[in-house]
Order: sequence, then structure tokens, then C-alpha cells
Amino acid sequence: MMAQRRYPELVCAYLALCILLGGASAAGVAANLVLQLGAIPLIVLAVVRLRGGDYRGGRHGVLLLIAAGILVLPLLQLVPLPPGTWRNLPERAVVVEGFTTLGMQLPWLPISLDPPATLAAWLALLPALAMLLAVMTIDAGERVWIGWTVLAAAVVSALIAIIQFVSGGLYVYDITSTGSGVGFFANRNHLATLLLVALPTLTLQLTNAGPPAVDAGWGWSTRDLFAFGLLAILLLGLVAAGSRAGLGLALPVLITSIGLRMRAHSGENPARLIAAAVGCSAVILAVVALGPALTRMSSAVDSFTEDETRVLATRITAEAGWQVFPVGTGFGTFDAVFRMVGGDANLAANFINHAHNDFVELWLTGGLPAVVLLVAFLWWFAGAARAGWRARNDNAGAVPRVAAVTVAIVIVHSLVDYPLRTAAISAILGASCSLLLDPIWRRHRRHPGAHPYRQQAVVPVAGLAADAAPDARATIMAMPAGGASDSLGTWSKGHRGR
Repeated sequence: MMAQRRYPELVCAYLALCILLGGASAAGVAANLVLQLGAIPLIVLAVVRLRGGDYRGGRHGVLLLIAAGILVLPLLQLVPLPPGTWRNLPERAVVVEGFTTLGMQLPWLPISLDPPATLAAWLALLPALAMLLAVMTIDAGERVWIGWTVLAAAVVSALIAIIQFVSGGLYVYDITSTGSGVGFFANRNHLATLLLVALPTLTLQLTNAGPPAVDAGWGWSTRDLFAFGLLAILLLGLVAAGSRAGLGLALPVLITSIGLRMRAHSGENPARLIAAAVGCSAVILAVVALGPALTRMSSAVDSFTEDETRVLATRITAEAGWQVFPVGTGFGTFDAVFRMVGGDANLAANFINHAHNDFVELWLTGGLPAVVLLVAFLWWFAGAARAGWRARNDNAGAVPRVAAVTVAIVIVHSLVDYPLRTAAISAILGASCSLLLDPIWRRHRRHPGAHPYRQQAVVPVAGLAADAAPDARATIMAMPAGGASDSLGTWSKGHRGR
């Protein structure tokens, strides 16, 4: 019972722990194990709360089916197959030759070429699954704390990154982007992803939440000054990180965030503004992916060699994926497989432990089933984002739009890096996917035909809070906890966010 009452706080604490401890993949084995073990009771609590929810046949059900497929596929790759089956799989002749040379009978083997690595990859899915299910069961009025958690973690990470960049020390991991700011992460690009997803949250959250703003002079309020101060910290953190993709995407993300704020406050459709941001993102990604001669903003040491290695590694990974089509090599096997097929890319000074394109690595390790799941997710996301865009033009309607921007940032950044290989970013993605949807918890108590966001009074996702009138706030605070939600739903019908 205590866990149920403190459930939102528990979810936020776990998310904060993911960002604090989940900043690396191979370099953070012990920390990731703690997060994976912690995900289990959270998943159990979420499943208990999901029981009785009316989510079948809608976008909730589709998302849960996709999540189930993602969870089951690595396990299928671990199922032992008889010798007559696995020896006929693509590129298994060398394995057969090895057993024959040793004079051994062929054993039963799974699809995965490295079963322990595949099992580790399956365990790495648990934090994201926990956040997906947990946030799906949190009421809209309590979701505000998810956004505050991400924003607070991003600001602290940015401050640490600035100190790391200036001092050249204070790194959390031994193998890291030395000389750049990384915050709680091992890779500067992953810090950039966190800071980017915090930008749309910041642009909407602080201008809509809290008590009435106090004029600080020159037409600025104390709330405005605080918001711009945090924005400056996030942007300085991006500069300290020195991630070209992060720095390049900062402007499109800011433009998109301004468009979201316009839609929430004035109802104005910023379609052209969003289109311009998308165009900027496409150009930036093309430069980052196809311009290996460009030097990094934070360092000029071997940048050409590093970028050429990444392009070569991506090409080799894509070609290897065709060789093992349609079954793949098994999730988590990239390192072992690339050591065999990497060729000249393995001779470079830079360590290649992942393809710097998560979709290409997914193609190699997951094969056709992984591609099908990826296409299904992108299809689901497109539909959910389109529905969120059509939601009401106030703070509450901004919730799914901010979540959609967050998911889009992670998807776009995954084209040139591998942010989802960290528990921190994967947990944020899981939470954002659920924030695109109406909460399931107590969903069956509303009228079946009611619009999901018209029956919610307090806003909330990436950290938004409705700009309620003082008298309405007083009424809400004076009400018993059990009756607040119904009255809030009635109040929200007549109140439009400014």
C-alpha cells in the first residue's frame, strides 16, 4: 500500500537513478546490474496497476505488443537449435569447421553467436521497459515530476560537464571522452542527447508553472530570468561536450520548442517553423554523417581518422548484415562480430565497440525480425505523434507534443550514434513513449467518449504544469485527495491555458 501511495515518487527516483548510474554500456557493468535488478519490482508494480485498464485495441495495446516483441526476440535468439538446423544458417560454416577440426560432434547451438552477450543485451532492456509500463500508469497530474526529474538531471549533468571541460578531470568512467564534458556519461554524444531532450521541456515548463511571475525590470520576470539561466547552462553544457550532432541539432530543437510553445499559448499552427527545423536537422545530419573531413569543435586531434573509421565501420556493418540475413548474429554480438569482419577499421587508433548508427547495428544483430519491429515502432510513433499534434491548444495538449519531440530527438541522434545503448537514454525514451498516450491508471473511470486531455486538469509531461488561477488552486488544495480528480476534470473544461 505504501508503494502504491508513493508510486510517482518511486518512478521518478528510479528515473533519476538511471540517469545517474546508466551513463555507459560496457564501462558500467555493476551500475547497470543495479538498475536492471531495480527494474524488476517496478515492472511488477506497474503490471499490477495495469490490470483492469481499458487499453485493448488502441495505441496502448499496439505499443505493448511492440514492447513484448522487442523483449521476446533476444530470448528466441538464445533457444538451442539442432545441428541440422543451425549449420544451415548464413555464415555458420566457419563454426562447423571449428568443431570438425577438433573432432567434436556438432552440439545444439542458438542463433546468437555470443549467447552471454545476447543475454546481457536482453537484461539491458529492463530499465526502458520499467519506465514504459510505470509512466503508463501515472495520472496526468502526477506526470509533472517526470519532466522535472529529466530537467534537473540535465542541468546537473551540464554543470559537471562544464567543470570537466575546464579542469580536464572529474570523470566518472575510465574509458571516456577525455578532454570533453560528459557529465554522468562515458560518451559526450550521449550527454548531448540528454541536454537536447531537456530543451523542449525547459521552454514550456518554467513559463507555465509555479506562482505568478514577479517583474524583475526591463519587462522580464523572475521566472523568465530563471528559465534563461537554465537554458544558458544547458547550451554551455552542449559546447563543453563538443558533440557535433548535439551542437548542430540544438538550433532545430530550439526552433521546434518555440513552435510548441506558440501552439500551446496562442493556438497558432507553427507548421512552417517545424518544417524549417526538420530541414535544418536533415542538413546537419548529412554533414555529420557524410563529412568526415570536418573537425570537431572541441578538439582537432585525429578527428579525420576517427570520422573515416566511423563511416567505414557503418559500411562494413551494413554489408555484414546482408551476409547473415535474415536471422542476424544475435543482439549484443556487434563487438565480437566486428572483430572478425572489421578489416582495416580495426587497425585505427579509435576503439569501435558499436556502429555509430544504431539502425545499422540493429540490422546486423537482429536481422529481419528486428527491422520489422523497428518499422512497427516508427509506424506507431508516427500515428501517436500525429494524434498528439491535433490535441487541444493549451498546456495539457502540449504534453504529447513535447513527448513526441523527445522521441524524435533520440531517433534522429541514433542515425549517427548509439544513445539507446545506455540505460539513461533508453529509460527516458520508454517514459516519453508512454507520455504520448493517455494514462491507463483509472482510465476506465472516465466517460468512454471523453477526450483524454479534456478530462485532465493538471498538465504534465515533460514537466508541464497548468497555469491555474489562484482561486482554483485554493479550491483544489482544500479538497480531499480522493475527490480532487473529478472536480479538476470539471474545472478544466472551462479553463484554457494561456
